[in-house]
Amino acid sequence: MTLLRDRLGRSVAATPVAWPIAGGACGAAIRAHDWSATPLGAIDTWSPQLRSTVNTVVNSPVAKVLMWGADGLMLYNDGYARIAGGKHPAAIGARAVDVWPEQADFNRHVLGEVMRGEVMLFRDQPMTLHHDGAAHAVTLDLFYTPVHDFDGSVGGVLGTVIDNSERVAAERQLARSESELRIVTDALPVLISYIDRDYVYRFANSFYEDWVGLTPAQVVGRHVRDVIGKPAFAVRQPMMDRALAGETVTADARLPHRDGGDRASELRYIPRIEPDGAINGFYVLVFDVEERVNRTLQLERQISHRERAERQLRVLNETLEARVIREIEERRLAEAGLAQAQKMETIGKLTGGVAHDFNNLLQVVSGNLQLLGKDIAGNARAERRVSNAMAGIERGAKLAAQLLAFGRRQAL
Repeated sequence: MTLLRDRLGRSVAATPVAWPIAGGACGAAIRAHDWSATPLGAIDTWSPQLRSTVNTVVNSPVAKVLMWGADGLMLYNDGYARIAGGKHPAAIGARAVDVWPEQADFNRHVLGEVMRGEVMLFRDQPMTLHHDGAAHAVTLDLFYTPVHDFDGSVGGVLGTVIDNSERVAAERQLARSESELRIVTDALPVLISYIDRDYVYRFANSFYEDWVGLTPAQVVGRHVRDVIGKPAFAVRQPMMDRALAGETVTADARLPHRDGGDRASELRYIPRIEPDGAINGFYVLVFDVEERVNRTLQLERQISHRERAERQLRVLNETLEARVIREIEERRLAEAGLAQAQKMETIGKLTGGVAHDFNNLLQVVSGNLQLLGKDIAGNARAERRVSNAMAGIERGAKLAAQLLAFGRRQAL
C-alpha cells in the first residue's frame, strides 16, 4: 500500500499544471475551479483513474458527464454544458441531485445501481429539465457505466448523453404530417403510393384495399410485383424506370382489380427529386376511369346513331321535292283515272238504257214484219223486201246486244 501511494505521489507530481489538457470551455472551467473546497480535493491529489476519465470526458465530442463519489459530484464537457443551459458553470463540482432537483429520484436510482457495478441504458428517455427560468421537455439517450478507481472499487458513474429532442420532435411532426396526409389521401378515390428504387412500396393509401384487397399495412414493404402481379409489373416496369430517371410519366392502362377483371386506369408516375438531385423513388397516382371510359363509349355510340339519323334525314330532305312531285303526279293520274271511270260508267248506263229501248223498238218492228210476211204470202217481190227488213232487224238486235254488253262491263 505504501508503494502504491509512492507511485501515486510521483504520478501526481508529474501532472502538468494545465490539467486537464485542452477540453474547451469546460476544461478551462475545471482547471479554474477550487477543488480543494470539495470532497474531491485539489486536482493534484486525484487518482490517475479520475484524472484520466475527466480528461477523456472534456475532450469527447459527445455530451458526457462524470458523477464522482457517493455524492455524485459533476464534471462534464462542453456538449453537456449546452444541455445544462443556464446551470453551467455552477453545476461543475455540484451534486447531480442538487443541480437537477426535478430529476433527483431518477439520478439517485441511477447512482445507486451503477455504483454497485450495473450498466444502465435508457433510449429516448423523456425528461423535463428546469433551467434559464423555464421548463424544457427533452428526449435523451442515456448510457451509464461504472468507473473503477485504482483499488478496483467503483469510484463514479460515467454518463453519455445524446439529445434526441430535435429528432423526436421531427419524428412527431412527421407522424402528424403523415397522419394528415393519410386523412387526405384516404378520402380520395385514387390509388396513391410511394415506391422506392427497389420497387418496394413505402406508402399506400386505404384505396388499395378497395382495389387489390390489401390494407396499406399489407402493401407497405412489399414489392410491386407481389401486389399487382407479375404480368402487370412486367408491363409497368419500363414506365417506372423512366420515372426513376426523372421523367413524369402518364399513361392509360388496364389494371387487375379485386373483382377478377381489369379496370380502365390512368397512371401517373411522378419522380421524387431530392435537393441534391438524387431520385430515391417516385409517387404513384392511379385514377379509376372505367366509368368515364364507359360513358365515353356510350356517348360515342349515341353520336354515331345521331349522325346516321342525320344522314338519313338529309337524304330524305334532298329527295323530298322529287317525292312530292311524284306523289302529286300519281294523285293527278289517279284522279284522272277516277274521272274517266266515272264517265265510262255514266256512258255505260246511258248505253244500256238506249240498248233496251232500241231492242224494244226492234221487237215491235220484227213482230209487225212477221205478221206482214203472212199477209203477203205468195208475193215474191214483197216477201223479198220483208226478208231484207228482217235481216236489218237481226243486225239491229246484234247491235243492241253489243250495247247491252258494253253497258254491263262499265257498270262493273
